[in-house]
Amino acid sequence: MNTEKQPNILVVRFSSLGDIVLSSPVYKNIKAAWPNARITLLVKPAFSQALAGHPDIDEILVAKPTLWEIVRQVRAGNYTHYLDLHATFKSILVGWLSRIPNRARYDKNTIARRIFVQFHKSSPVLEKHSLEKYLEVLKVWNIPVKYKEPKLGGYANRRNYSPANGRHLQTSARSKRSDS
Repeated sequence: MNTEKQPNILVVRFSSLGDIVLSSPVYKNIKAAWPNARITLLVKPAFSQALAGHPDIDEILVAKPTLWEIVRQVRAGNYTHYLDLHATFKSILVGWLSRIPNRARYDKNTIARRIFVQFHKSSPVLEKHSLEKYLEVLKVWNIPVKYKEPKLGGYANRRNYSPANGRHLQTSARSKRSDS
């Protein structure tokens, strides 16, 4: 898949502040492999500021209230890749209904987690940290993992939020670069 000249990637992590922050090395690894990629992060409104200004995220898209509105939002973005870091029924359905050709989803190990909670039966798959699993899914697109540490802060002053359209348009040097 590295033949893509300019992938337009939608990353979905609707909620959970800690998990949104943990996802930050994913964007750095994507940009390292595909410098011209455009990365959009789809989150619920309450989490739209968490990674605002992140240098490797070109846009933060605030999810609309209903499933069909979100699907319309996603279809309008003309994305080439869908990276599901939420792995819930809703995010899986959005990915499927959006008709984005290249989809990847991290393995949440839902069944193993439920067995652990209900019956206190541990599983080796539960020993992996969420960050490791987020980075592991990049292998689907042959993206090597070079960066593993989450980074938060130091970029918050680089955002431009437009409440009218629910989008954060990043103003990083990467997004201003011309493709000449």
